[in-house]
Amino acid sequence: MFTGLIQTTGRIEKFKGNQLSVKTDTDFFSDSKAGDSICVSGACLTITRNTPDTSEFFMSEETLLKTRFSKNLMNSIVNLEKSLGINDRLDGHVLTGHVDCTGILLGLSNMILRVSFDEKFRKFAILKGSIAIEGISLTISELYENELHAALIPETLKRTNLESLKSGDYVNLEFDQFGKYIIQYIDNINKDKRIEKLLKDGY
Repeated sequence: MFTGLIQTTGRIEKFKGNQLSVKTDTDFFSDSKAGDSICVSGACLTITRNTPDTSEFFMSEETLLKTRFSKNLMNSIVNLEKSLGINDRLDGHVLTGHVDCTGILLGLSNMILRVSFDEKFRKFAILKGSIAIEGISLTISELYENELHAALIPETLKRTNLESLKSGDYVNLEFDQFGKYIIQYIDNINKDKRIEKLLKDGY
């Protein structure tokens, strides 16, 4: 689990097939080891090998399918967060690191981030609710059928990769986990009711 509060950024220095290598300007990985989970721009990845400033990760086909890592991101800046410890403070919101889809950055101006996304995910987006964009815990300030806006603060821009992105770039999106649970629960209830009605009607 993660909080969406970015601890540092890194740069992709190797990207080949399912292998990803990220290097930082700090000793961020110094207390990490093979098998540990790191949230890399919103995607939960497992370290396969590391040094104090560099870690290598293996990405599954599902990860490549759902995230912007399916693109060639060599030298791109990524956000990094270590998994949540049992005694850590939860200052952002609960993230799993399981990216739902990618969105497209429409623009960043006047501290407002604008992102478009596939309409089929609209039901998971909640006005004034939480969303992780590139692994960053943000609040949806405006919401349309296939576009959302998130208000930023200077500290967010300072600590993350957002200013390195440009309009048209893909971004990883994870919608609020609790909202998804509730929606799936309601969908299952409605599905059961439809099945019950069909059986009652003799189909």
